[in-house]
Amino acid sequence: MRKLVGCRTLIQCAASIICVDGQGRFLLGKRTDNHLWGYSGGAVEIDERAEDCARRELQEEMGLIAEEIEFFCVNSGPETHYIYPNGDEVSNMEIVYLCRKYHGEMRPQESEIEELRYFAPDEISLDMISPPIRPVFSRLLRECGHAPKLRNMTGIYLSCNGQMLLLYRQGGRVVSNRWIASAGGHFHPDELNDPKACVLRELKEELNLTEDDLTDLRMRYIGMRNVGGEIRQNYYFFANLKPEHYALFTSNEGKCRWVDYAEIMTYEMPLTARYVMEHYLRTGQYTDELYSAVSDGEGYQFTAMKET
Repeated sequence: MRKLVGCRTLIQCAASIICVDGQGRFLLGKRTDNHLWGYSGGAVEIDERAEDCARRELQEEMGLIAEEIEFFCVNSGPETHYIYPNGDEVSNMEIVYLCRKYHGEMRPQESEIEELRYFAPDEISLDMISPPIRPVFSRLLRECGHAPKLRNMTGIYLSCNGQMLLLYRQGGRVVSNRWIASAGGHFHPDELNDPKACVLRELKEELNLTEDDLTDLRMRYIGMRNVGGEIRQNYYFFANLKPEHYALFTSNEGKCRWVDYAEIMTYEMPLTARYVMEHYLRTGQYTDELYSAVSDGEGYQFTAMKET
């Protein structure tokens, strides 16, 4: 099929197995293409039963024979849309099974898996898992009673000459192939109580800009979302770039683009960033308030955070 359509998006029907040992650990393989971890699985062949496909993939990729399997979930939706490192694009619909009884000599399929290893639930974080199967692990860890971890991130949106600088993030741990803030990233350990220090470091590393190049730098939003087995806290800063520094920036994180304010919402963004940007364009840009943006599962609730 790939020979006919090239790298264009294909709907991929797949079946997979997660092996669980007697200690409640999950058997994972480190992929050779993106060097992230996942379970065995692959595309269902013509007229092949899903459970037979899952068993076949387990034997081919890990050398194990499943004795008993049980249905766990169906993994589908926009979170499973993925572009592989070779450029192939897929929208996955995956049937996932659990297997607690299996036998055989454990060995990785060298063309697809670098190594095999068992992980306890508390050893797994979503950023080590291959992106299209992260929703499965989110549910799996939640059902294991695994407490969500905290993930703290910052981002800064720069404006100049009636435009805002956006970054098309590629190859990110949490966000990939979406338009995000001009610069930003994860906190370093010594920055956990200082979001501004984090965002200024990221600004320097990614765009070679400093606070002296900006005016009206302010933290305007604190976003919170419970997703993928973790609580994500995003600290959003906004600032004006001094006109003499206006340029077609390049970044090692992806592709930069100056976007007219009227066109910003036509760009595909991560969920929290989209809600924040909608609020900013409608309300936030006309006030000096600091807002909380908390996901309730249906949308985001915005509240001006008054000092008490």
